[in-house]
Amino acid sequence: MKKTRIFLAFTAALISLSIISIVMMKVIGSETSAYCAGNLASANGSGHNGSMTLSFGAFNHGSNNFTGQATFIDEAANTKLTVDVECLTVAGNQATFKGSVRKSTNSAFPTGIGVSFTVVDNGEGAGSPPDQFSPPYLGGCGAAETAAPGLLVSDAGNIQVRFVAPDKDCTKCPFGTHCAGNGECVGGGGGGGGGGGSTCPIGTRDCGCDCVPLDQTECPACPAE
Repeated sequence: MKKTRIFLAFTAALISLSIISIVMMKVIGSETSAYCAGNLASANGSGHNGSMTLSFGAFNHGSNNFTGQATFIDEAANTKLTVDVECLTVAGNQATFKGSVRKSTNSAFPTGIGVSFTVVDNGEGAGSPPDQFSPPYLGGCGAAETAAPGLLVSDAGNIQVRFVAPDKDCTKCPFGTHCAGNGECVGGGGGGGGGGGSTCPIGTRDCGCDCVPLDQTECPACPAE
């Protein structure tokens, strides 16, 4: 009787281990396939304006799989906000992030609440306009948003927005971006064939056919050729 109980216990343990192994293989397999598909878009870097500093990094791995984190520090208010990025949308040289607060010393953004913020990559180098970013505002993935605050002009750091070019063809990079190689578009430049940089003066950004003020978030329609 004792031997039978030991045998049954041993058999049950083996079955449990087999089930755990199968589950782990499925989880690892699904993560690997998503990551091996390549990143559809990414945005990372840092920005600074007044007393506020932003540092962030986020990736769209495809298959609705997003990872990333952002930190806002306001030295004047003595607050720090850490956000887990759960959604990332890239449109040209602009990226919008949504997620939930992981840690906070800011009473306006308690832990767990949904937040959003936006960054704009205006290119690199002395001839490029400065990058931009927004302060955080309420509204996470699938949640109602409060009115988005205006974009701040960054006076330090560097923001970079990248995404897979249409058909992985760099000549199709949209205006406001340029070809980064390997079928990717990156913020900055005139786009439309991989232009290497913007000729717009400081304080404006390139909309393809015209330069517009940095605080103008939408580009005017270009005249038909």
